[in-house]
Amino acid sequence: MFKTLSFFVLLILIGFAASFVSDEQGLVTIDWLGYKIEGTVGIFIGFVLGLIIIFYMLFRLVLAIKNAPERIVTANQGWKRQRGYKALTQGMIAVAAGDASEAKRLSLKAEKLLSEPSLTMLLSAQAAQLSGDEKAAGRFFKAMTEEPETRYLGLSGQLRQALEDGDHSNALQLAEEASNLNPKTDTVSSTLFELQIKDKDWKSAGETVRKLEKTKIIKPATSRRHQAILLYLESLNDSEEGKIEKATQKAKKAFTLCPDFTPNIIQYAELLHRSGKRRKAVAVIEESWVINPHPNLVNKLKELVFGAGTEELMRTVEKLSNYNSNHMESHLAIASSAISARMLKEAREHIEAIPEFEKSARACRYMAEIAEVDSSDSNIAKNWLKKAAAADPDPAWICRECKDISENWVPTCSSCEKFDALIWDTPPRITRIVFPEDKKPEESHFFEEGDTMETSKEKTRHNKNN
Repeated sequence: MFKTLSFFVLLILIGFAASFVSDEQGLVTIDWLGYKIEGTVGIFIGFVLGLIIIFYMLFRLVLAIKNAPERIVTANQGWKRQRGYKALTQGMIAVAAGDASEAKRLSLKAEKLLSEPSLTMLLSAQAAQLSGDEKAAGRFFKAMTEEPETRYLGLSGQLRQALEDGDHSNALQLAEEASNLNPKTDTVSSTLFELQIKDKDWKSAGETVRKLEKTKIIKPATSRRHQAILLYLESLNDSEEGKIEKATQKAKKAFTLCPDFTPNIIQYAELLHRSGKRRKAVAVIEESWVINPHPNLVNKLKELVFGAGTEELMRTVEKLSNYNSNHMESHLAIASSAISARMLKEAREHIEAIPEFEKSARACRYMAEIAEVDSSDSNIAKNWLKKAAAADPDPAWICRECKDISENWVPTCSSCEKFDALIWDTPPRITRIVFPEDKKPEESHFFEEGDTMETSKEKTRHNKNN
């Protein structure tokens, strides 16, 4: 719009200038080398403008002839670059499609057409990997690490090769370099964290977690829990080495970061008790009971008051349970202590206070113990044991990823090796189908809640194969 307007303004000005010159009366005389030229002002101005245009056109022609070779070379390079980029794109598509021979052919073509090895080396490395030539791929990845713009990609490629070869120490070193070079990348930073966990380098893993939170790869809540777990693991190492003060400080920091992480609470309470701070250890357990009641906390509390009589122990457990009086674990803790103290009425009252849908196998077993002592009819205890077999299993440490069950909490699942995957939860109830002898199938099937016969058979076959 602006250019169009400027063009019309220029035309108007030229028109005014031509009109002004034509209206003015005047004569121009040129007397040079015996020649005399006369004419009006308008003719003279037109002649001068004509000369200027002719000289300008001659200048442009000479300039064009002079620059022709350079322009031809530039055009040829642009044509080669266009073909090279096309070959590079097609090569990437061939890699994605799994066509090794085509990917290798196109990588060589792109390398020949493009004088930019940083662009073609990645394709060449991927083509070599696709064709099974890991040594050639390794050479390409190594060459990529020598170029600043492709160093990260080269390190990533070397890292994948090290992981596939099982070279843990080299993979850890490469992951650290790649993460420092590009800390905002999720894949490499997560791989670095996993390698540090496998190496049991809890301190370095904690630094990586803080870096992951800073770059917003993980959420602050996840970061706090991971840091608490890693501090707890450091505390365990320090306590084994006799560094009680350092172990206590780390357990305390872990407790501040994640006050509902039961293994650390038990560790912290134990360290405080060993330092002669029994009351503070009890206070830590009571504080955590408000947030997350756990049967292991009751067991640790009983250890802290070791040697106390049954009545004193009962009062200690009642005091703890009052911090979360309506929780099932509070009722079960009092019931267990009451049974030991032969306070059967109080034990029964607390078990009956648990809502029916929350009653686990442990609650039914407690009722069976009460019936054995309090009733002469053995069938009552047997009925409760039958109910225990049919009730929901007792809570256990279950992997949220693969559902594997562990007796104790561990930092990584023994089955899928995921970090911080164990949660305290009720395992799925498994029912064995018992068939009459004449209709018994070749295989026994186990059912979890929500399973059909077909899914059960599939799980049975899977378990048999494994």
